[in-house]
Amino acid sequence: MAKARHYISLETLQTIYNTMVYPYLTYCNIIWSSTYPTRLKSIFMIQKKIVRIMTFSKYSEESRPLFLSLKIHNIYELNIYPVALFMYTYFNDNLPSYFTNYFKIINNIHCHNTRSASNIYIDYKRKNYGKFSLKCRGHRYGISYQRT
Repeated sequence: MAKARHYISLETLQTIYNTMVYPYLTYCNIIWSSTYPTRLKSIFMIQKKIVRIMTFSKYSEESRPLFLSLKIHNIYELNIYPVALFMYTYFNDNLPSYFTNYFKIINNIHCHNTRSASNIYIDYKRKNYGKFSLKCRGHRYGISYQRT
């Protein structure tokens, strides 16, 4: 992209981004990007580098306005929509029957009030796999995985 940007338009560069980078960032995003933000930092740095290349920006220039001008979501924002869509389909009973008892609301597990009482958790344990948990609180969504 760095060499091609001198010869092709910004729209073509965006098309190249959408065909060569975006599919890798969105494929199974609901699973792998629901990790700690520090684990996604290297992907975010590469994404910022690509956006700066596309816009002929300096290395020290702030990247947020560049993402906005190109109408591109960064790696941290790409996870919000798939998780929200999954939870919407769950609450409207549009998922397969396998997911019927997949989630548990913390209020149904214990009766005392805690900070996470309104959260929803996946309490899914299998031998040699681990425990998944889904947190839906306010505007933050995420699926975490803990090896057991």
